[in-house]
Amino acid sequence: MDAEASVPVPVSVPVPVPDAAPPSSADAAPAPTAAPAAPPADAGANACRLLAGPTQQPFTGPAALVATDTGIDVVWHKNGAPRVVSVPASPIPAPPSSAKPVRKVLDGQPERASRPACAAAGPFAFCSDAQGQVHRALRVQPETDTIVAQADMGAVVAAAMVGDQPVLGYLAVRTTSEGRTSEAFARLGEQPPVRISESGSGATDVVFAPRGHDAVLAMTIDARRAMSPVHARAVSASPAKSLVLGPDAVIYVGGGSEHQVHGALGVDAAGNAFGLMPTSAEAGFGLALIRIDAPPRLDEPAHVSLYPNGFDFAAVAATRGEGPSIVVARVRPIAVEPSAMRMLELGKIDLKDGSFLPFGFVPSGSSVQNVAIVRDRFGAIWVEYTDGGGSWLERRVCP
Repeated sequence: MDAEASVPVPVSVPVPVPDAAPPSSADAAPAPTAAPAAPPADAGANACRLLAGPTQQPFTGPAALVATDTGIDVVWHKNGAPRVVSVPASPIPAPPSSAKPVRKVLDGQPERASRPACAAAGPFAFCSDAQGQVHRALRVQPETDTIVAQADMGAVVAAAMVGDQPVLGYLAVRTTSEGRTSEAFARLGEQPPVRISESGSGATDVVFAPRGHDAVLAMTIDARRAMSPVHARAVSASPAKSLVLGPDAVIYVGGGSEHQVHGALGVDAAGNAFGLMPTSAEAGFGLALIRIDAPPRLDEPAHVSLYPNGFDFAAVAATRGEGPSIVVARVRPIAVEPSAMRMLELGKIDLKDGSFLPFGFVPSGSSVQNVAIVRDRFGAIWVEYTDGGGSWLERRVCP
């Protein structure tokens, strides 16, 4: 049973600081933005009003969040076997609410979640075990577990729905004339997998997001030492239930990296889409926000919102089609020192110029590493993250 702390979590509202002006045209170079100012000492200011939490989860590690008819599901796994925590949601209370949110600490030791995080689509969960075997199961019926793909060990998986069929995305190594190359594949339902990364291009990350009812936007990152191209294409289904791939476009080229680079896709209910990738740019390290047209075009317009310093595994997540705005959760340093705390910052994408508009930081006692986000049917935002004290879940309403 959870034990509630006696002191409510303080919430105050900062003045959002927008990014710099956008490029003057679609072909202009990405516009880096000034490094955000450090938060106040308590790091408690956030324009997203806290409704519930933070609540410690029965696990520590990465998770996927899924909106349901009654609230959300928190999906995590142990070596490919999904576990689900269902959390109810109620209508958003008008401020000031008589019920003050409180911090809830787990009574007992949490389990350690396996990596990488599961991917969820419709009623399904896709989780990769220690051998890279991808398991598919109904979230409400974990006994339906079936192995549906062989991915790289430790590589991320992605999932989305195309109509009433789930499409799985994963990475697998193939031996070609150029040597061993990691490539991205997609599998629709029970159909054979199809390679979605272009011939001659690798893939070190794959991300899916729904774009309407019958199409999926697929983004892949090919992180190399010299540069990190970002590809995007549409994925849909034919009447015969086979995958149909739209043209591949290199939408952006980020700086080189010797480590894994994980991106995210943000989509609003109208179909506006942005690719997000932490990367190095001419002015420094930051978050690239790349507008993605339908269909994706070569060299899409982009902004780079600079961080105070660069670091590997800069986690980022965004809402995917659940509302009129794209809310972003990103982990960034709060100071220039390499040892600076890495905090979770919430914000949204300005759909007019593609810049990042910060809402503020989520209070944390230590550096944050994992992050997931979803919007429930009432319009509230749920965020799951991990710090030195465990994994936590919060519900907020953002302006």
